[in-house]
Amino acid sequence: MATTCTALAIREGEAFLSHVGDSRAYLFRKKAFQQLSEDHTLVNKLITEGIISREEGRNNPRKNIILKALGTARNIEPDTSRIALNEDDILLLCSDGLHGFASDDEILPHC
Repeated sequence: MATTCTALAIREGEAFLSHVGDSRAYLFRKKAFQQLSEDHTLVNKLITEGIISREEGRNNPRKNIILKALGTARNIEPDTSRIALNEDDILLLCSDGLHGFASDDEILPHC
């Protein structure tokens, strides 16, 4: 068994992100948003390498093949980052249960 994990700690105006898998972290700032995490999936790798387009990836039957997850190997190194926060920022952590069915443009108005 394996699982994805996206964790966030907030301290003194900074967010510390740790991520593995295809769950996501988003930052909403001044009516704009940015995906903070990178999906560790086969389809995202194909998009990054220019083999398929983002639109082709959205409906690709292999979009749920995860390349990096907790429980798949003894030592998994998560992606980590540090984000300086502004007072009105909104952070969203979600699984593919949200981002797999709603586009970023559909999520944005609700934040």
